[in-house]
Amino acid sequence: MKGKETGQAFIEFILILPIIILLLLGMVDIGRIFLLQSKLENDVENCLIMIPKETKSLEEIKTVFEQKEIEVELLENQTTQFLTIKAQRKIDFLTPFLNSILKNYHVQVKRVIPYEQ
Repeated sequence: MKGKETGQAFIEFILILPIIILLLLGMVDIGRIFLLQSKLENDVENCLIMIPKETKSLEEIKTVFEQKEIEVELLENQTTQFLTIKAQRKIDFLTPFLNSILKNYHVQVKRVIPYEQ
C-alpha cells in the first residue's frame, strides 16, 4: 500500500513541475525588468552629467547617449524650453512563451531637463 502512495506523489509532482518552473522563470524575468530599468536610469543620469553645459545641439546630446549604447528619443518643447529624453533598451525574456508574446518589449525611462538653444 505504501508503494502506491509514493508513486502517486511522484506523478503529482511531475505534473505540477512545469507550472512551478514557469512561475519561477516569470519571477526571474520580473526581477530582470526592474534591474534593467534601474541600470537604464543610472545610465541616463550619468549621460546627463556628462553633457557639457555649453552644449546647444541635440545631435551632440544624442552622441553622448549613443556612446553608452542607449536608444534615445529627444523631444524639444519650444514653449516651455524643456527637453524630454526618452531612453529605452530591449529585454529578452527567459520564460519561453513571453518572447513570442512580447517580441519588442522595451524598458523605458523618461527625463525632462531644462534646455535653451
